[in-house]
Amino acid sequence: MAAQEISEIEAKEKGYQKIASVNTTAETTSPMDAKKVLSQKADEQGGRYFVVIAGRQHGRFSATADVYK
Repeated sequence: MAAQEISEIEAKEKGYQKIASVNTTAETTSPMDAKKVLSQKADEQGGRYFVVIAGRQHGRFSATADVYK
């Protein structure tokens, strides 16, 4: 099961527990690819959800997310 992207508000309202932070490298070529990588990395950390907290475009895309369970 792939970790789902949720909003920070949803994470707080539902009382999800933050367990890690993950990031992509600058190798992804679209925002959707970056989210897919974040989802995979959240899974590896044992998370069910992730909240994107930063993103950057510099020819390619990179992003950081907090992981929740």
